[in-house]
Amino acid sequence: MKKLNITILLTLLLSLFAANANAHDIEATNGDGVTIYYKWINDKTGVAVSCRGNGSMSYDNEYEGDIAIPSSIIFEGTSFPVTRIETSAFQYCQNVTSVILPSTITTISYNAFEGCSKMTSINLPNSITAIYSDAFLNCSSLKSIKLPNSITSIPKEAFQGCGALESITIPETVGSIGENAFRGCGSLNSIVVEEGNPTYDSRDNCNAIIETANNTIIRGSNSTIIPKSVTTIGEAAFSGCKTMTDLTIPYSVTTIGESAFSGCKGITVLTIPSNVKTIGFKAFEGCTGLTKVITPSLNVWCDIVFDTSYSNDGTNPLDYAHFLYTDNDTKITDLTLPEGKKVVPYMAFRSIYLNSLTIPASCESISSYAFYKSNIGEVIIQGTLNTILSYAFAYSVIGTINLSMGSYKYGALGHGAFKSASITNMTIPSNSDYVITYNIKTYYPPFLEAVIENLTLGRDFEYSSGWSSGYRTPFHRSTISELHMIGKQIDFSTTFDSDTKITSLYYPEDIEEIDKTIPYSYGIQNVNIPKKVTSIADKHFSNCNSLTAIKVDAKTPPTIFSNTFTNNHKSSATLAVPYKRTSLYQSADYWKEFAQFKEGDPQCETPTIKYADGKLRFECETEGVEFVSHATMPSSADYNGDEVNLPTSYTIEVYAKKEGLLDSDVATADIDIRGLKGDVNQDGVVSITDAVSVVNIILNGGE
Repeated sequence: MKKLNITILLTLLLSLFAANANAHDIEATNGDGVTIYYKWINDKTGVAVSCRGNGSMSYDNEYEGDIAIPSSIIFEGTSFPVTRIETSAFQYCQNVTSVILPSTITTISYNAFEGCSKMTSINLPNSITAIYSDAFLNCSSLKSIKLPNSITSIPKEAFQGCGALESITIPETVGSIGENAFRGCGSLNSIVVEEGNPTYDSRDNCNAIIETANNTIIRGSNSTIIPKSVTTIGEAAFSGCKTMTDLTIPYSVTTIGESAFSGCKGITVLTIPSNVKTIGFKAFEGCTGLTKVITPSLNVWCDIVFDTSYSNDGTNPLDYAHFLYTDNDTKITDLTLPEGKKVVPYMAFRSIYLNSLTIPASCESISSYAFYKSNIGEVIIQGTLNTILSYAFAYSVIGTINLSMGSYKYGALGHGAFKSASITNMTIPSNSDYVITYNIKTYYPPFLEAVIENLTLGRDFEYSSGWSSGYRTPFHRSTISELHMIGKQIDFSTTFDSDTKITSLYYPEDIEEIDKTIPYSYGIQNVNIPKKVTSIADKHFSNCNSLTAIKVDAKTPPTIFSNTFTNNHKSSATLAVPYKRTSLYQSADYWKEFAQFKEGDPQCETPTIKYADGKLRFECETEGVEFVSHATMPSSADYNGDEVNLPTSYTIEVYAKKEGLLDSDVATADIDIRGLKGDVNQDGVVSITDAVSVVNIILNGGE
């Protein structure tokens, strides 16, 4: 117990010592009767202006109005010089309006005037030899400042956030300027570097600070004209220049630095010259006035490296402009990527608005964020892609996309490739040789939270590792209005999970057997079973507890089992069957247990195709129909000049139509025409003319 008490006592003593170390030592009034607080410095041979109490947060606004600092104070009959403004002395004194410093001041310490948001003026006498970082941070009303010739450096963030500062002159004695020294000084209209400064210049009266040795602008103003000798626009060089409207970046510039133009809301047109190779992180953040970005060519644009590893807005100017131009009047609305480009570069077309996007066959990969937050009417992939990397189309609005992937063994989708995208029509075509892989270790599967109106899906997905804890399917949390399966029945268990929402489900047109159980409800309300289906597995729909409408196009009831549908389905769901087939379903096993039948709209009966004695006929049980037929001649037909070896068979397709009825299903037959005479037109020669006559006979359904 004694040990514990001693520990507590020592802690309290140390706390008191630390607090007193920052406490002011003396109070004295100036000539205006304003109380100013001081600390002893230099072995009590001088004093520094300090805040009141134990620290800058001890009292609110201990200084207010116009403050005149005396050159000395009298304490106990002795005069002591005032030589320093202590760390945080005026920090957050928001009601200070002006400060007058005496010629005895040599040092302005860290954060000395930070946050003096109403201070409009302060003089800096030539006695000052040192200004420390953040000294005038966020003095947002300070309009002008004259730096003394006695200083040799301007520290980092010294005047950052001085948004009202209109002019600045850099003395010839200044040999270093720290990072972000004038960041956010958005009202600057005049910047002058005195002649004779060996490190910095403002050549050609450009109204900017240029680092002479490497031709880098480190601070510009609203009226800057960038000289043609500048190669780099430095970090935050024009940040906050909100009244800048005209911006011409010369051909000499190769690099645009981090936050270079952040907050420049007045810029409407931006021309990026062909020599620019790098654009830094958030270079154009907050440039909300941009309506047009001009590039000399798409090849030039695709060579730019956007230097960021984050998804933040503002690195690519298209985040605000949305439209890319090749000159002042030519907007790119239908974008075809340059032929020969194998990769769509990182972030290259982020937030672009297009009617159409064509990706040529030479392209193999779409990089991360390439079309992030874009709005594209149609995406045309002319070849097949190997990879679509992370967030490539995330948060985009897409009208139509045919997602052709898998030119090698796998087509791989990066995490969040289409995260939260809104897509009207997406087709992932059938390809029995390949699967699409994705990494299930990520929380962001490729279609996470996407909203898709019509998804046509012809292939399965596989994850790219054996790790299964926290498994998420590619369409985790997606919302799909209509799912159309093509070519095969999709494996729901690896493609969708319980958080996927599907409203309507369409099976492949050519499928005959529907097997496996749908593992979750998915919120499926409507299912459409095509005409060729002959059987549906037991319990296939047993988990689909939201199912309210079942449409079966098969004219002969498919075989089902006692639990293919639940009792709830049979009592409450509507079963739609083909025209004139209700009685068949009402007498078929397990179909007859449905309580609500709906017959399809009147439709022409399917025609029959008859061929005998050299004559082809179409017949239909529906009277008064018109037949629409098509004949396909085999590619093996051989002719040489006027001599023709007619093929022996044709494929005939025909359907019936009649006003007021739906068109019939298509009937198909292979017809052997060897019963027809070769010399159809009886001119003594079997020629190409006879072949045409044969086809006409077929199409006309007669001799």
